[in-house]
Formats: sequence, structure tokens, C-alpha cells
Amino acid sequence: IAWGVWSDTGMAAEAYGTMTHRQGPHPLLGAKVTEPDGVIQFTTTYDPIDLWVLHDHVVGGTKVLPGTAYVEIANAAVRAVDSASALEIQSLSMAVPLAFPDDMPRLVRVSLKQGKDGYDFRVESAADKASAWMEHCRARIIQRKRPDVTWPTGLRNLPTLKPSPRGGHALQEGLIAFG
Repeated sequence: IAWGVWSDTGMAAEAYGTMTHRQGPHPLLGAKVTEPDGVIQFTTTYDPIDLWVLHDHVVGGTKVLPGTAYVEIANAAVRAVDSASALEIQSLSMAVPLAFPDDMPRLVRVSLKQGKDGYDFRVESAADKASAWMEHCRARIIQRKRPDVTWPTGLRNLPTLKPSPRGGHALQEGLIAFG
């Protein structure tokens, strides 16, 4: 894939080897630690200078973790613990934005507490190890049985696709002039 100008961002940075790798199963998680009470935690530092997901999400001049990132974090955390189950996120609530005033890094802790049919999920942050933790997001994550993915009988024996006689070029290409 020719990533061009995006070669230092997101998946392209990972493909080109220019991404700063964090210790953990996902760029938004730290290393997995299971506490004595059974709570699973991932703790890492989010540096707004290095973390690409924060680069373009600025509110009032301050970088803020996008709300959709919490869904990605929840999915990644559960997948790091149990990749076999399907999951359903319930009762997702965001309390306080995870903001980075003056581009200062923050410690971020993701917690999963096992329940009867899933996990209680929480994202908290602190300015440093001596500071109090602040809750940003919480949710209930329910584990489900994966659905049957067997193809319907009518779709099992579809004819093989053949290459286009135009070699992938659209008819409009000859009518458009750029520059």
C-alpha cells in the first residue's frame, strides 16, 4: 500500500515501523496486570505529542481523547483477556473528558472486573503516580456466544469473479483532467 503523506500516522506508521510501540497488546493499553482481587488492569502513559489519536482532536486549544476511542479501548481490553467471545457494550458513560492541557502526558489505567456474564470496564487517568485517579469512562461489557457464520446454501457456490476487461480503470478517467 502506498500510504504517501500518511506514512507517519496510525496503521501506516506501524507498517513503516515509525510508530512508537507501547508495552501491551494494543497501542491504547499498557501491560496487563492481574491484581490480587482479580481486577485486570492495563496502565500506560498517553503522551499527546506521540499518540497519533490525539493529534487532530483538539477542543478549545486542548487535546482530548475522542469519545469513540473508549469503545476501541474497551474492545481491545476484553480481546486481550478473551478473544473467543463476542461482546456487547452496555451502559457506556463518559464522566470527564480525558484532556491534555499544555500537552502534558497522563497515566491512563484501564480496568476490567469480572462479573457473572462479562466485565465492569473503567478508564481512569492521573497526572503522575502521586496524583489521585480521575474516572473518565465506565461501561458494562457482556460476553456473548459468537454467532454462526456458515454461509447460506445459495451463496456457497457462487461463480468465480473474473478480472475486468478495463484492467481496473474507470471510463471516467479519460474525461477528468487534474492540475
